Amino acid sequence: MQIKSTHKLIIVLGATLLLAGCAPAEPEPTATPAPSPTPEMLQFDLTVYSTRTDPALERRTGVTWEGGYIWTPFVVFQNDTYYLFYNGFSIVARGVGLATSPDGIEFKRFQDEPVLVRESEERVIYAPVVYVDDEGTWVMYIMSDQPRTNLVGDRIMRYTAPAPEGPWEISNDGEPVWEAPSEEHWTAGIVIRSIVVEEERILLGFDARLEDTSSIGILASADGLHFELLNEEPMLVKGEDGSFEQDGVTAPIIFPTSKGYEMFYIGHVLNGAKRYASYEGVNLWMGYATSPDAITWTKYPFNPVFAIPEEQGTAYISGMKVEDVYHIFYVYGAGAYGIGAASLTIPG
Repeated sequence: MQIKSTHKLIIVLGATLLLAGCAPAEPEPTATPAPSPTPEMLQFDLTVYSTRTDPALERRTGVTWEGGYIWTPFVVFQNDTYYLFYNGFSIVARGVGLATSPDGIEFKRFQDEPVLVRESEERVIYAPVVYVDDEGTWVMYIMSDQPRTNLVGDRIMRYTAPAPEGPWEISNDGEPVWEAPSEEHWTAGIVIRSIVVEEERILLGFDARLEDTSSIGILASADGLHFELLNEEPMLVKGEDGSFEQDGVTAPIIFPTSKGYEMFYIGHVLNGAKRYASYEGVNLWMGYATSPDAITWTKYPFNPVFAIPEEQGTAYISGMKVEDVYHIFYVYGAGAYGIGAASLTIPG
């Protein structure tokens, strides 16, 4: 309708000008909108090394502090060795264990006992993330909370040690480096999943669980002792109905890049019992997102990008990077009977 009206207007004006003995005016050219850039399709090559019968690290039955299950793997690569920190559970989180590997595929326990035990009977420690500072000190951030079944925390504690096996000592005068503002806040129950150490700040990626959904945020600190939200609102939230992330997003695995930051994360589909339901035959798919500043994130338009095979029974996932290879660690089996290992590359 608008095009026809415009033609009518030009014809009438042109006729009037011709009657007046003047040349007709040329119409103004219409600017053509620039086409939106076509998203680049990436290739994600996943190699899974572990199976249920041959895990990277198996649970030890009959051992009090980790006889129930092992959980929350986090790996640091230092001096050509992969150091795996994990939680041991009986009924609640009892302590942090340590295992080592030369290749990041098969791990052996460093010692029988945990390298760090729970603070008290009133508090548990859960989900360690670890790095080594410029002076060679090992630094651990770990969730602390009252014993409960949903495995989230309301505060973060900091420990340091001269070596991965310890002795680990609490720092910051025993005070949390971060604490949830209130029981009603969206960060009242979180799990830290990844760490990015930069020259001027430290970032901790976490997921927060509230009612029937979960979201992703980042904590930042200039001194490593006092953390605040990098953004007051969640940075990544659930996707649209029918997607692999329709009920929530968790497990942010964050890395710096030449253009800013990248993140792998888990998308969730839940059933009525709040257990993970299947999306295209797999329980947990991984999504991918990028950001120029760690605040504004853009989800990859071709998500999801990969999933650990269904027979692994994937649950908790973490990751780290050595050169151009991403190392993925996960808990397998419905009872979390072991930890699995995989690697990922993005060619090109």
